[in-house]
Amino acid sequence: MHAGSKRFKNPLEPCCQGACARVDPKGAKMYTLCDDPKSSFFWDITHPTQEGWRSVYSVLGNPLTEP
Repeated sequence: MHAGSKRFKNPLEPCCQGACARVDPKGAKMYTLCDDPKSSFFWDITHPTQEGWRSVYSVLGNPLTEP
């Protein structure tokens, strides 16, 4: 298990801004992405990035896996 980052540059700013994963009829992206997803806790306004989940699990991991 890799410990997640406990520090994020702007914790509430999502990596994906706009209509994430959508394109217009001509195929142009309707969103922008951050340069480094590992520096963002959230992928969009509701979903954590892999680094965000890693950070949460690094704090809650043992209680979640104990019987």
